[in-house]
Order: sequence, then structure tokens, then C-alpha cells
Amino acid sequence: MSSTHLPGVAILSDQLGYPVTENELAHRFQKLLQSPRHAFFVYEENKNILGWIHLECVEDLIEDDKAEIKALIVSENSRGNGIGKALIESAEKWAKTYHLHTIYLNCNILRERTHTFYEREGFSNYKTSRFFEKKI
Repeated sequence: MSSTHLPGVAILSDQLGYPVTENELAHRFQKLLQSPRHAFFVYEENKNILGWIHLECVEDLIEDDKAEIKALIVSENSRGNGIGKALIESAEKWAKTYHLHTIYLNCNILRERTHTFYEREGFSNYKTSRFFEKKI
């Protein structure tokens, strides 16, 4: 992914319910791009962004390092065409280069179609959690 992809990334983010301006996205992208712990891949056809994925190598004191899918978004009109599968394959290749043996993600409980997709791609639901945050 490069900064030229960001307008398409912003459109897809909005489709999934995560509205972000191109300026906000550009600032965050440039910051994350400085770290080899983050990776970004896009699926593009005819210069149209149909999907993208953001990964992070997560280091942990009590568990082995893992790759976390921070976001995986496929255009509403392109779902079911293998784009998500292709992005997951890119994620797996990236994780293997860092000798990571596990990829995980969090998925909203309401996204049942997405759960089915991840299960079809070999992921298993190993834990149910609640997420807490505190604005400071």
C-alpha cells in the first residue's frame, strides 16, 4: 500500500462504519509506515481499491509474538469474490517472514457473515471478550 491508495482506503473504511478523513488517514499511515511491525496490503483492479488489510506484529510478555489483523475491509460490491481470501494469504506470507505462527483478530459480534468468512479461512473462535475503554 502506498499513500496513493489512501482515498480508496478511506472510502472502504467508511463503508464498514469507520469514517476517516484522508488527512487523518495520511497522518496515521505515515506514522505506522515507519515501523516494520506494521504491514498494509491492497487488492486493486483497474486502479480501484476493492479491499485492504492492516497487520501488526504484536509482542507479548506472556505469549509468543503474533500477527494481528487490525483491519480487513472488502468493498460491499466485491464481497464473495475471493478478495478477502487473497488478503488473508498476503497476511500469512508476511507473518511467516517474521516467523509468526499465529494470526488473530477481533470481530464485532454483529458481523455474522464475517465470522463465517473467517471460519472458512481456517480461523477459530477461541475466546469471547468484552472490550473496555476509558477516554482520557
